[in-house]
Amino acid sequence: MAAQRRDRGVSAGGDIPVTPLLKKTPLNPWLLFAALVVFLAASCTPEQRAVLEQINIDRAAMGQELLIPDQELIDHAQAWADTMAADGDLRHSPLNGDGLPSGWSVIGENVGTGADLASIQDAFLGSPAHRANMLDARFDTMGSGVAVGSDGQLWVVQLFAQYEPGAAAA
Repeated sequence: MAAQRRDRGVSAGGDIPVTPLLKKTPLNPWLLFAALVVFLAASCTPEQRAVLEQINIDRAAMGQELLIPDQELIDHAQAWADTMAADGDLRHSPLNGDGLPSGWSVIGENVGTGADLASIQDAFLGSPAHRANMLDARFDTMGSGVAVGSDGQLWVVQLFAQYEPGAAAA
């Protein structure tokens, strides 16, 4: 199956400082424990982890399965967030397989910029295409990247993938 792209970049504004993403969603302690175990396996910055955890919290609230972090997706997302922040240009990465783990059948990407992680996540949730990527039941893995531009704005990449049965996601 060919790669599918369904979204465009989102810009979120505001003067709110960087804050954790955990929102007012009622949390199941077992869900949090399971998410913690999964995320301890990936090497993430606190900001990347906050993005990944919030996506899984949002998915759980909608009855979707948790996504598993993939180190290669995290590395690709972080490299692209760094590129956008350095260039000051919001755009999608070239999802041509370069730097992505092999074996995926569907891939999606959200890119956004804003003052803090919570406002960027809210903008993604408010956009039907971005929300669809985050809640798409076909995806089984994800990665995120967060960079800070010279103006202090955050640049976020959320990368989602589905792997063919038997394909090894790193």
